[in-house]
Amino acid sequence: VFGGGPVAGGTEYRQLFLRAKTDEIRSNINKTTDTLISEGNSSSAAHASLTFSSCTMFDFLTEIIAPSLLLPFAKEIDRCLVECFERIATALPTAADDPNLLIDPGFTNDRLTQARRHGGGALRLPSESMHHSWLNCMYHVMPTLCGTHTTGPISPSLAAACGADSFHARKAASRWTGFLGSGLIEAEEFRYCYDYLNARDSDMLDRLASAGATHV
Repeated sequence: VFGGGPVAGGTEYRQLFLRAKTDEIRSNINKTTDTLISEGNSSSAAHASLTFSSCTMFDFLTEIIAPSLLLPFAKEIDRCLVECFERIATALPTAADDPNLLIDPGFTNDRLTQARRHGGGALRLPSESMHHSWLNCMYHVMPTLCGTHTTGPISPSLAAACGADSFHARKAASRWTGFLGSGLIEAEEFRYCYDYLNARDSDMLDRLASAGATHV
């Protein structure tokens, strides 16, 4: 406990930490955009800063903080990035520019986050990448957390759920069953991220199939 505040590592502590980091990152993004726009109206430099630097400021948090706790803060960064992008973009696509927008209202946001080579704004929003980032991080650190036959586990509860030496090749088929059924917060977050990404991909495929069925 610090200064009569919340216990370090608890949910309230992490929320306070995220509040402070989110405010800091938003301030840095806005300040950088303001500076670059004021310096000879350099919107190209401001755009480069947003897409190559500002979009990554939140990345380290997506790898270490549970997504269910992180999501509202990630959406705040999303809004900040989009608002800054709108300030520097010459024009965002509208229904007047592209008739597809009348059919697919989400296309404006799709265009915003598409690669430049596809005519998009190349803006990577934290709320769209955070679930994959956390899954990827967990997948790579779990062997270390669970330990091996030569090294003890860093997380005994995780090792117990997955099984002893669970990341040995011979246990590839069984390691996830114990983990996902363990009731551990890590397992619940893992399942939440998987379900979120699966639903998002399914929705995208449905929309593409629908568009193909109604447009030539």
